[in-house]
Amino acid sequence: MSAVIVLSGLMLSSAGFAKLWSLISLTGVTYKQFVTNRRLFPGEYSDFYLELNNRKPLPLPWIQVEVLLPEVALPERFDQPEPLSGPKQLTHVISLLWYTSIRWKYRLQFSKRGYYPLGPATTTSGDIFGLYSRSAVSKIKENIIVYPRIYPITGLFLPSLSPVGESHTKQRIYQDPTRSDGIRDYTPQDSLRHIHWKTSARRQKLQVKVFEPTTTLKTAIFFAVDSFKTGSAEYDENFEMGVSTAASLAHEIVNEGNPAGLYANTRLADSGYPISIPPGGSHQQISDILEALAKLTDQTAKPFEEFFEDELGRLSMGSTLIIILSEFLDSLYAELCTLKTSQFKIVVFIVGETEKTSRFDKIPLYHVQSPGSIKKL
Repeated sequence: MSAVIVLSGLMLSSAGFAKLWSLISLTGVTYKQFVTNRRLFPGEYSDFYLELNNRKPLPLPWIQVEVLLPEVALPERFDQPEPLSGPKQLTHVISLLWYTSIRWKYRLQFSKRGYYPLGPATTTSGDIFGLYSRSAVSKIKENIIVYPRIYPITGLFLPSLSPVGESHTKQRIYQDPTRSDGIRDYTPQDSLRHIHWKTSARRQKLQVKVFEPTTTLKTAIFFAVDSFKTGSAEYDENFEMGVSTAASLAHEIVNEGNPAGLYANTRLADSGYPISIPPGGSHQQISDILEALAKLTDQTAKPFEEFFEDELGRLSMGSTLIIILSEFLDSLYAELCTLKTSQFKIVVFIVGETEKTSRFDKIPLYHVQSPGSIKKL
């Protein structure tokens, strides 16, 4: 009888000890993760680090960390000759002594444009007997943005608005840097070359020079998400071609010193909002456009015709409107013809297979057959 009591006491004591150990197992345990490069182009790499720290005198006989990765990520351990395969979840189970830490390093490769959250990470530990366990989900947020591919565009001339009629010129001047017309507050769309440093120092706020306009060319690139047919591999290819076309056009226009903006009736991957970036010509402008295109999804915020009308009211007369779509919308064509007569310049880029019809004679039309291959119809 006494042996049974002693044994029961030992079991209860062990259970209580195990329960207490489990309760404090994750106390003082910290999880960290970070990447070396959050902005990539398709095919580029970023190093991904995971780190566990046990900052208490109690050792952990076992601790498990699981990190969820995007499906398109290709993780490669530096201590393994081949990339990991299987589910895109990194799992480590180890023992961790008191006041010690451990770090793992991976190299992630992303082959497709997109917005990729890394995580969440779940840390689990417990007692030495494995009777009880506790888990914690890390609140650390990391993401990697993969820009769309950019292709060189040659032999493509966009229409400009001129008082003496239409002209096609590769270099367009939208302000005369030799004729100053005042000073105003700096905005992110302004070039750093135009900052008036003496006035900025005196006012304790960045100021930029304002120049008299000469020939103005502001380009607004519109991406019609709902014009692309869904549910096929051809759709995916055309959609990505359209995104790369928008990126390549914006890159070319801004590099020529002209302001460009981007508009799309999408739902962004991180916020769910559509894209509305007013025309600008700074170096930051192209970064903002590429980042927005990286987050662009095939989900629509509203029909393109409605979105187009809403955004059009914010653009100045004389702007060049570039419309990128896959299937030409009949209801949109009539509106574009009306805009063409109201001092807007219209250019349409159709992505994928298409047939030219007589109705396109009033609007310049380009056909995107493959990435980087654009032909005027």
